[in-house]
Amino acid sequence: MGGAAFWGPTSGDVTRLDVGFDVSCDSQCAATAPTPRTGQRSIGDKEQTSGEVTYAENLPTGVIDDRITTKYHMFVTMAGTQPTRPNVNWSNSRPIRCDNAVGKYPGCVYPDVRANLILPLSQYGAAAATYGRAIQNMSDHWVAADNPLQRTADEALAKANRRRTCEDGTFTAMTAVTDDSCDEYPFAGTSQGGHTGCADIVPQLENGQWKLYAVKGRPDVTLHEPCVRTPANIPGARPFNEEEPVVDRVHLWWEWADSGVAPTFCLNLVRGLSVGEVFAAYGADPQHARTLSGPEADRLYPMAHPGALLRAGQLDGWTFCFEDREAEGLNPDVLARLSEHSEVVHLFHAVGMTVVERLENGRRLESFEPGQVRPPRGTGPHTLHRAVDAELRNPQAPAGPGSALRAVARHVGSEIHWDRLVGPLRTVYLPDAHREPGPTSPPTCGTPNPDLGHYLGTLETPHTAEGTDALPDSRTSG
Repeated sequence: MGGAAFWGPTSGDVTRLDVGFDVSCDSQCAATAPTPRTGQRSIGDKEQTSGEVTYAENLPTGVIDDRITTKYHMFVTMAGTQPTRPNVNWSNSRPIRCDNAVGKYPGCVYPDVRANLILPLSQYGAAAATYGRAIQNMSDHWVAADNPLQRTADEALAKANRRRTCEDGTFTAMTAVTDDSCDEYPFAGTSQGGHTGCADIVPQLENGQWKLYAVKGRPDVTLHEPCVRTPANIPGARPFNEEEPVVDRVHLWWEWADSGVAPTFCLNLVRGLSVGEVFAAYGADPQHARTLSGPEADRLYPMAHPGALLRAGQLDGWTFCFEDREAEGLNPDVLARLSEHSEVVHLFHAVGMTVVERLENGRRLESFEPGQVRPPRGTGPHTLHRAVDAELRNPQAPAGPGSALRAVARHVGSEIHWDRLVGPLRTVYLPDAHREPGPTSPPTCGTPNPDLGHYLGTLETPHTAEGTDALPDSRTSG
């Protein structure tokens, strides 16, 4: 972008400039309101001005990839001088892609910024619980950093995907569900849809938790199938509506890890267990837990105290336990207990070293240090290793622990900001960091619906806040 130039007096400072601004765009785009105001605006030292401009693109139906560039122009003058180069022009370095091939309305995105489709459990209920379980367990780990879903504009392909997954004669309506029909993931309207051999599961909201069941009379569920199917009309289900607009959302992935506010930390994320069950696996008494902020915990349990300070909270279906001093979460026995009936993502960072591990059902699937040449250890699949490698190949991404944490955030589908970690969390002090706790039991449930098969696990709602997991709180220091 070139700068404006003037010819005039050579003494004194520039005190005010008169600035005009307008925009344009190319291809089938037009600036419908190209200027934020009529004429020029006088701007003095340290003053600011702002305004709005609008663009519109009239795309015929069926257009898939129309690339447009927005362009900007300023006209700058100064009273008492003769401008020699008053015009300044530049273009947006990011082209915009527009299409009118999917959904009811045309839309535009920045193609180099990946969009995230947010499906809250509170809004989409059983459908979101089904998709969440699929994302966590599918063998192809769709929507991970290296395997994004891609929406298709080919209506014939979407219909063929739907026939293969839901209309092949293997989906049987449940007797307890009125007008039962098939809801599938990956969606038939994506290029990744159309699988066969899906897991048939039914989410049930029980006492504020989404519990997942297999369906009687259908093949056994391993939770590692390439797709999932669920009844679309069960209570609480609201399938994704492809006519609804999808808003791009760029997440700031756990940037606190690169800021140095926690030079050493251990973070374990456990799928499907409650805060109390996680504390018990660490060897702590859940009844001694209390809700404390970070500063309150530090005052009550100073760093000089030997032992571990466990601070835990919940995400969508995951419980995290954070330590920033002597870490009990490194203990292999603790990790084995946590993963005995679940999946665990483990991260440890100290100056000059970051370790990432993933365990499931007592087995270590992957263990590695980001950026190291040697291959990851573990039986696989090496889902996180691929995701972290993809992060590290991004020249704009820092090489610190934040790269690993961003990959983990995508894997679990949630973020933990620093404000969350220093805010109110369930907290328990473990005086003897090497204490050997007994084994924990998987979550239990009541008598299942007669139409349901065996219990598969629990996906907790995001409304389950710290301190509301029905654990007794003795208000003692432990």
